[in-house]
Order: sequence, then structure tokens, then C-alpha cells
Amino acid sequence: MGMFRGKNAKMYIMVVSIAAVIVMSFIAIVQSKDRKAQEEQIELDNSELTQVLNKNLDNAYPGSVREVMKFYCRILSCMYNEETTEEQFLKLIDQERDLFDKELLDNNEYGTFVQNRKKEVGAFKTSKKHIVNYQIENEEEVETWYNNDVECAGIVVRINITGEQLSQKNQKFIFRRDADNNWKIVGWKEVEVTGIEEEPTINDTNNEDI
Repeated sequence: MGMFRGKNAKMYIMVVSIAAVIVMSFIAIVQSKDRKAQEEQIELDNSELTQVLNKNLDNAYPGSVREVMKFYCRILSCMYNEETTEEQFLKLIDQERDLFDKELLDNNEYGTFVQNRKKEVGAFKTSKKHIVNYQIENEEEVETWYNNDVECAGIVVRINITGEQLSQKNQKFIFRRDADNNWKIVGWKEVEVTGIEEEPTINDTNNEDI
């Protein structure tokens, strides 16, 4: 004689059906969360900040003055525009200082440099400013010369910043080659410039020129 007959059988089928719906709904929710987590991870891996942090300068140092300048601008853009953790901020500092000439490093002790950068970035963000883009001189416009048989170079950058109003900062960066033949930043200064060719924003990572 069967255990489930009549009303009992109908009740059993209903309970089983409800349980199946609950289980399938739970599986769908878990799969949806997994897909979302995967999409978020892919987005994070492709973000400008992640790309800058993950660039290995020991194995792939930029090959020209302009390429070094573009990567330096990307570092600053992440530092000043993005919300970063302490670990990420210090890694950006490390990436920045890896582009510096030994003389510049010697004149900027690490701890003091970090404190000064934090103050500058904090004040920048408090003022609700944002780096819009960088305009960098073309390669053929890079000035080169020799000093004590060491090759040096100068390149001009225009920094466009938004805040209460749009402002521009024009700086000339000085480079020289190190013992490994890499271009390193010696320093920079404010200059008056005219007619730098515009480029896409530095955050446009799909553009090959960035």
C-alpha cells in the first residue's frame, strides 16, 4: 500500500516542487553573483590604476623620453584622480621614483617625499580638482644636448586641470641617460609654452599613443 495517496500525494508533490524552485533560485543567485564577481575582477584587471601598478619597469622600461613622460603622467593621473589604498599609493610612489635619476632620488629622501606627495594629493582632492589630460610635445620636438659626455633631453608638458575653473600648468621636464641607457627624470620647472599639439586624455587607455 503506497505511503502517499490522494491529498498526501498532492501535498508531497507541492512540497517537492517548492523545494526545487527554491534550490534552482538559490543556484541562479549564486551563479549571478559569480558572474558579477568575474566581471568586476575583469574590470579591475583592465583598469588604468591596475595597469600602472602592474607595469614592470625592470623588464619593460619606456624606450624614449616621450614614452617615459607619458607613463609618468599616467602615474600622476592615478595618484591625483583615483581613490587608492595606502598600499596602492605607495606602489605608485615606487613607480614614480623608478623614473627618477639617482641625483633626484638622493635629493628627495623617501619618507619625506611620501609625506609631501600625500599632502599635495590631499590638498588637490580637497579642492575638488581633477587632472583632465596631459599634452606632451612630439618626439621630434624633444630638445637634446650633452653635459659632461652624458646625453640629456628636455620635453614640455601641459597639464589641464579642472576645479572651480579650468587651469593649465606648463612644465619642462629634464632627462638624462643612466648607465643602463634609460632616460631618467632629473627635474622639472614651470615654463611658458605655445602650440603643443593636443592628445586624447591620459585616461583613455584604448589609445595607443597613451
